[in-house]
Amino acid sequence: MAATLVVSYKIMASDPDVDMEELVRKVTPVLTKYGIEYGKHSVEPVAFGLKALILHVLSNDDIGTPEELENELEDFEEIENVQVIQMQRALG
Repeated sequence: MAATLVVSYKIMASDPDVDMEELVRKVTPVLTKYGIEYGKHSVEPVAFGLKALILHVLSNDDIGTPEELENELEDFEEIENVQVIQMQRALG
């Protein structure tokens, strides 16, 4: 039986003018394609007007490594890079 994982991604915007709420709407279908369930998000200021989208999702540990998802997200013009900042098993 696969365990449920809570995964947090840091998605760096490529430009200060990126609409972060629109970006969430664009990446959600990609998450679904990988069997990942959107949870919630927040936006953090980084520097020089740039922002990072912190995306919290639910995944299964049998989905595999996140590299394929990260590569697909990095293909978006609005995204500079994607990294996993936290991954933990959900209890319960």
